[in-house]
Amino acid sequence: MAHAGLAFSLLLLYGLYRVLHGFVRPLQWAFLCSIPLRELQRALVAFCGGRVLTTGVLKHLNTIVAISLIDGMIIGAIVGGVFFLYKIGVEGKDAVMPLKSHVQKSNYAEKIGFKKWMDDNDLPGLVDQYSAKLYHTVWQQIDDLAVQYNLTDFANGFWHFLLG
Repeated sequence: MAHAGLAFSLLLLYGLYRVLHGFVRPLQWAFLCSIPLRELQRALVAFCGGRVLTTGVLKHLNTIVAISLIDGMIIGAIVGGVFFLYKIGVEGKDAVMPLKSHVQKSNYAEKIGFKKWMDDNDLPGLVDQYSAKLYHTVWQQIDDLAVQYNLTDFANGFWHFLLG
């Protein structure tokens, strides 16, 4: 009977692993991050738990510290993400600029006739015309949804906010 229980437990663990297979890495990171945060929370609560604070704050000190740590992690992730996105953008710009200058010096657009085709078909005019139609259609859809869901004042305010 013990062997059947062990086999069933192993089968259950394997099944749980298969179900959570896509979430293994995020779960590992959550577990790895929670251990130091728990210790950091205990240390901060012990440090701040002196007589310097009022009783109302002391009652909720664990919650305040936990929420502050969560907020710090969220803000840190956002700031780090923005920083790395900026660095990626700068590197991408640095990679594209030499390519752009090479293409401009080589006159590939004129060699393959792209520049002539753009001039013949008034491409900038077409882009302006169709982008204006796109904007008008999108705003019409937003207005229709606003009327449908009774959000006319919100849509008008948003429209004036974007224009102003």
